[in-house]
Amino acid sequence: MTEFFKALESFKWQEPKKYYIYVQGEKLTGIGETHKEDAVEVDIETYTKILDNGIGKYVYKNGKLVYYIKKNTVKFPEIYPSTDAGFNLVNENPYWIEEKVNKEEKQYQWKTTK
Repeated sequence: MTEFFKALESFKWQEPKKYYIYVQGEKLTGIGETHKEDAVEVDIETYTKILDNGIGKYVYKNGKLVYYIKKNTVKFPEIYPSTDAGFNLVNENPYWIEEKVNKEEKQYQWKTTK
């Protein structure tokens, strides 16, 4: 039994891995397992979140990692009355379309908003 305790005392435990994010100002420039200049140590949960979501979605502000979402403006097409080219709607429903019969009838055309 004494041999077991001797082996236990001489056993070298493996150190846990350390994970780093590389910061320049407020912008994250990379992530990795090696310590470099401008590196900040993070835990494994934060490291995997950054790997899953991407570096571009995080900002380093006031010593904390902040999830940053860039707002995209999407322009959806709308229906506007048109006199020259377009199509006829049944009961002004955009899913019920009639072919042009008369040019005098009210016609509509898809246009994007500004």
